[in-house]
Amino acid sequence: MDDKERKIVIFSGGTGGHIYPGIAIAKKLKNLGVKVLWIGTRKGLEATVVPAEKIEIKFINFSGVRGKGIRKYLMLPFTLFRAIWQSIKIISDFKPNLAISMGGYIAIPNGIVSIIFRIPIVIHEQNIIYGLSNSMLKIFAHSVILGFPKKKISEKEIYMGNPIRPSIKIKKISENIEDNKINILVFGGSLGAKKLNKVVPEAIAIVQKNNKDRYVQVIHQTGSTYDIAVEEYSKYDIKVTLKNFIENMNEAYNWADIIICRAGAITLSEIMKVGIPAIVVPYPFAADNHQYLNAKFLEDNGALVMIEDNSLSPDVISKYLENIIGNNELRVSLSRNIQSFSKNNADEDIANYLANIIDK
Repeated sequence: MDDKERKIVIFSGGTGGHIYPGIAIAKKLKNLGVKVLWIGTRKGLEATVVPAEKIEIKFINFSGVRGKGIRKYLMLPFTLFRAIWQSIKIISDFKPNLAISMGGYIAIPNGIVSIIFRIPIVIHEQNIIYGLSNSMLKIFAHSVILGFPKKKISEKEIYMGNPIRPSIKIKKISENIEDNKINILVFGGSLGAKKLNKVVPEAIAIVQKNNKDRYVQVIHQTGSTYDIAVEEYSKYDIKVTLKNFIENMNEAYNWADIIICRAGAITLSEIMKVGIPAIVVPYPFAADNHQYLNAKFLEDNGALVMIEDNSLSPDVISKYLENIIGNNELRVSLSRNIQSFSKNNADEDIANYLANIIDK
């Protein structure tokens, strides 16, 4: 098939966890000469970040209903019909060879239209458990690309990983913490985590008190609750750099000896690449408890330490920190085990896989 005829439509919206992997794949597809069209909503993050990457985008009107009240559920047949009609117009004009669902509520009407038009659908699921939209579409899918490893993989599934920022580089595993310094990186995703901001400072203070021969340093991404972190750290004599948002995560990873963070799929995929020992606190209100399930799989494989949110306390965090700091064998084991799950060229591998489906 001529390169000029190769067209792929991507539907994704809502959160960065769905959108940013899709952008990475779209850019690689464009490099292969594939024409890409994104379908999203004007109210989602995709409305700004997708055009900024010079990816063509069209919009339909649709929104999720989970947790939005009974009125949203009652209106669903009407809003879904409208979204399907809008999607029919866009997809029939574009005439794609292949459709990619990155998940999110936007995938439902576009998936239905793809099925009607007999356009093959490939799903990319970022987490260890399917989200609602991808769970519905996987029955009709040509194949499912898994962004996260899991124990049992069906015939239709293939583990290719989550595309992550190209700026993130592999970090060499070190058997020792150099110069008696302990560099601890704390972050709760792009928006931070209020509970980590409140609990971690005291935990660091305990570690510092019990390890006087070590020089403890902290970089802490606070997100929107910056003032809470400032107040908590002010109670202790800790060498800390507080940031609302860390622009250069590769630099932060290179600096860090240990990470404390949440358990989003993209965060964990980045840690798989850099191989830094991590203490992970799953966000308890994540849809379908996917953060816990992500972290639990890796913990069961000796790849990280997990603390459940309801068990989070300064004493618990400090205990695990000191265990990692004082045990070189454990630290190296955590690094090697989590790096063993890394798919370092996920964006390129996925793009090639999709292009090959069209070319067959």
